[in-house]
Amino acid sequence: MSSKETDLLVQSLQAAYSTTNDGFIVHSIHAFFTETGSQNSVRFNVERTRDGRNFLIRFVKAEENERLCLLSEFSFQRKESVKDRYSMNPKFPKDLPDPETLKAQLKATTEMSLIEIRPFSTLPTSKLHFWVKSKNQIDPDDIKERQAFLVKLSGYNLFNEHNDEPINDYFTWFHQYFFDPNDWLFFEMDEIDFSLSLTALFLLAFSSNSLAHLHKRHGDSTIRWPKVII
Repeated sequence: MSSKETDLLVQSLQAAYSTTNDGFIVHSIHAFFTETGSQNSVRFNVERTRDGRNFLIRFVKAEENERLCLLSEFSFQRKESVKDRYSMNPKFPKDLPDPETLKAQLKATTEMSLIEIRPFSTLPTSKLHFWVKSKNQIDPDDIKERQAFLVKLSGYNLFNEHNDEPINDYFTWFHQYFFDPNDWLFFEMDEIDFSLSLTALFLLAFSSNSLAHLHKRHGDSTIRWPKVII
């Protein structure tokens, strides 16, 4: 996903949140990109599709000069109803190298200046391993900022120095919410086609077998992203 698309989606997320109260948080996103947009002159129109007791739906149109750039739907649920519904599977690996001892992955793209990535390998394995965290301080108590961080991370290609490939359809689900992007997060991914970006993990329906897992540094919580099904 290109940096402009990522920024449009983050801004749409913020626009959707602006029409809700603090008692609700986003648990799923579905977005369809039509044009990239320039970010500066984009207008965001939010439609209150549903206002229920425990669930809300917001439909956001991002338009530039009356041209549609992005359609996105955000489903919210009440905070009190959020539970860690998914088990700790796979378990947090043992004997991982400390991220402080690894070299940062160099990237030419300016949008990734806010995210630090340190790849490593633990042979023998077919999995890909990375430590990731935010370079800028994010309020660990601000769920909106934490989710914006994951949206930015989801649009990043971990395997390619050039990260400007546009996409059309985008899905993501937030299954757990309690993590600190200022601390290192351990990212583990099954072996895949290296031409795929993280965005590909969000394109199809959630599977009980996850392709990618995002753990807190000490393994006490997991965020899981769906398996790609062709």
